[in-house]
Amino acid sequence: MIKSCPMEHETILSNVHKIVHSLEQTTTLKSIFLVADTSKQDGFLRQYTSVDMHAYTTALDKIIKERLVDKLVLVDGEDSAQSFQVNNRWLGKSFASSHSITGQQYASTMIGFDMIRNHPCFEPNDLVLQMDSDIIIKCNCDIIRQCASIFERDPSVVTFAFPIPSKGGVALQHLDKAGKPFRFEIRCSFLHLVRLFSMLPLRVPDVEYPSDDYCINNGRWHIRDYNIQLNCMKSCRGDLMQFLRQ
Repeated sequence: MIKSCPMEHETILSNVHKIVHSLEQTTTLKSIFLVADTSKQDGFLRQYTSVDMHAYTTALDKIIKERLVDKLVLVDGEDSAQSFQVNNRWLGKSFASSHSITGQQYASTMIGFDMIRNHPCFEPNDLVLQMDSDIIIKCNCDIIRQCASIFERDPSVVTFAFPIPSKGGVALQHLDKAGKPFRFEIRCSFLHLVRLFSMLPLRVPDVEYPSDDYCINNGRWHIRDYNIQLNCMKSCRGDLMQFLRQ
């Protein structure tokens, strides 16, 4: 599942090309979803450019015409009923917010996961590789299948950060050097959707629910981290090759 927003009007087409080409060199993907969140067109958190909606929608049209993805999930934020349902289903809260107080989007990602879960080809042990559209991936092996083995070996793993090159890396870990659980890697990670869905609705800690205007205060990953620990599950990182040698 590739995540995008209108700030990427100049890059989304080429980035999707690169991601799909890199992954499909070594593996066969069951389905590719592109989540395009157009609910905000200005005032982005860490905004780095202005938005050209015409250029963005034109690029999305080209992506569909070139069949780079199987499904475009367009979330414009105008369907308050949809946002209400997402907040209620995922967080157990009766609000129609799509962004946190600090500006992070969260509803469109949840909508994307819901659509994948309800897709006819989805099976209980399928993994979702979720990533931002500007992630650069280079695969020299079937990394999808190799990462899937992590979830097969340990039923408590909910998410595994996409492995990066490292020297002297260690095998699979769910605690950092300070003994704290690893945070959910929001930019690029594998996710066992059924294990995540088994925790719904996610419990929202008081610190993330400070007002009646929004469901959450900061990013959704804080709530995921809290619930993964609450359910004795794991968010993991590590050197994939070291893990496979075990």
